[in-house]
Amino acid sequence: MIRFAKKTPRSTHARAEPPKSDPETASLPQLYQNILHQVVHAEPCRPVSYTGFRDPDIDTHVAEARWLPVWRFPSFLVKERSTGSAMVLAVDSETLIIGVRAGGDIPEKQRGAYRNTEQSLTIIMNGRTVIQASYVYDGSSRWQYFLVNAPDGFDPSKSVGCEIERDGRLMFSGSTGSLQDFHLADKINIVRFLRGGLIEGWATYTDNPDVDVFLKIHADGQVGVARSGKQWRNDPLRMFRFATPVPANNLAKLSAETFKGAKSKRSPVWGFFNETSGFLIANPRIDASDKKNVLLTIVPEDIDKFLIEHVLDNETGQVHPLDQADAPNFKYYEGKNTVQLPLAALKAENPMQLIGKNGRSLGHLPSLKTLLPSIK
Repeated sequence: MIRFAKKTPRSTHARAEPPKSDPETASLPQLYQNILHQVVHAEPCRPVSYTGFRDPDIDTHVAEARWLPVWRFPSFLVKERSTGSAMVLAVDSETLIIGVRAGGDIPEKQRGAYRNTEQSLTIIMNGRTVIQASYVYDGSSRWQYFLVNAPDGFDPSKSVGCEIERDGRLMFSGSTGSLQDFHLADKINIVRFLRGGLIEGWATYTDNPDVDVFLKIHADGQVGVARSGKQWRNDPLRMFRFATPVPANNLAKLSAETFKGAKSKRSPVWGFFNETSGFLIANPRIDASDKKNVLLTIVPEDIDKFLIEHVLDNETGQVHPLDQADAPNFKYYEGKNTVQLPLAALKAENPMQLIGKNGRSLGHLPSLKTLLPSIK
């Protein structure tokens, strides 16, 4: 697993280094141990003197070590002052949303090497409460968001000071924002699954469709957060993308919901990508007419390039065309993306090949075993 190399610290805090046995500071990262020690053990000062902080009115001897954003501390304590790489929002009294931009501003030429690697973060609330968290970087320049549980007895919904650092680098320093200051989606739709494991769809806040919104994504049992971005095609909706760590040729159960728990239009769906493209499988169900066949709606990420004509059972040689009408709530594109496949063949895990225009192979279906329990 690739991780960022730790920087060798410079000798910027030669004065009064904190004792290693100090129980007040032992659980904090080194940067915060140094700051706390300086605050606690600083020499008393005359009322008119200035200890090095930029604003004498919030001198620590007056404020009694009240939390202060790290970037406002003197430079001999804090050398890393780039704090635009992350953000933090309080969802409620138990949960935080952490946002990280471009993996923490990883240089563009290095992003590919860090794609799909786990990145560890240290979150410090009010200068004392430490939360260790991690997320999987998707290799892009976009913001990524994920949920973090607050420690027992700590309420992040109140006005809270927060720092986020990775390997000693300060990524954020400021007060937590509130999710209530942002717009939340009230309508969502998953539209396609892209190669590389990206979910794409649209989301909107009905009363103001021009604003970006937050929503929740469930991918194979893990809960994530997405935020919409640019306009969805020519509609008054906002597009969202969400990166999943789903490996190639594996089926992932996907759903989206609002922060109030309302499910998206087509949830759940199943996504996968193979050597050719990404695909969605929606609305799996037993054919009511014979009980022996399964109806699956299969949609490629690009209907023009990867239009599926039929599914070939490589075990039996049977050809199964995509010529069934999509169900009303699961219509995609022209509305005929549904195929009828024998239930017995799916249970036996027969190798199924997707065939497109002019007999072109669009790769294979992954094993549908994880989907079978959902078929009714």
